[in-house]
Amino acid sequence: MPRRSAKQLALKRLDGLIAILAKQVHVLHLLGVDNSQQFDVLYKCQFLRKKVESNRYFVRGEYNRNRTPKFHIYLTDEGSKDNALTESAFLCHFRIPRSAFWELVHLLKDHGVFHRASSGKGPKPKPASHQLLVLLKYFGSEGDGASNPNLARFFGVGAGTIHDCRTNALEALLSLLEKETHYWPTPEERKSIANRIEMKWHVPNCVGLIDGTVLPLAARPLLHGSFFY
Repeated sequence: MPRRSAKQLALKRLDGLIAILAKQVHVLHLLGVDNSQQFDVLYKCQFLRKKVESNRYFVRGEYNRNRTPKFHIYLTDEGSKDNALTESAFLCHFRIPRSAFWELVHLLKDHGVFHRASSGKGPKPKPASHQLLVLLKYFGSEGDGASNPNLARFFGVGAGTIHDCRTNALEALLSLLEKETHYWPTPEERKSIANRIEMKWHVPNCVGLIDGTVLPLAARPLLHGSFFY
């Protein structure tokens, strides 16, 4: 079942409260009892519901309209400006040399995903270099450092922009380079790999292994349990 937003939950609770109050007002009216107090509460709840429904967000997250995008700082060549990243700092943040980054931008910049017309009155799509930079920073971050809010603070943009940039850059990267850089072994290669693994590890019909220590296990293994759980 899809998770309901805070706004949807608030509207549902208000609808329930309004229904109860409307019934109370009606019953009191039939009994000839003063219902002005209940009617006032009902009116306020109805007004509050309209207010909640008209707002895009029920709870507004961290947001700063005065934030300044920092892409130009990270993309400026070392020596051009005092606050530009050094080559080692660029490599630390984005995991590839600056020269390799620009070669990658040259390969991806003409992909259609970077030139999609924005719907409505939204901003124009960011350049391919900006979107690729977001994806590389995401790849190079660990844990909570790769979350949209943290990356948004790092780049000085909104969390939604981070999501769009990462998605677009990944789509372009996979569609253009996946077949050239990452591919499934041919039938002959698979047989060779499987034979090699079976001879060394006694596991038949296997074409690849990963370290099991990085996978969460439901229970401690009987053999060498302390290594894996």
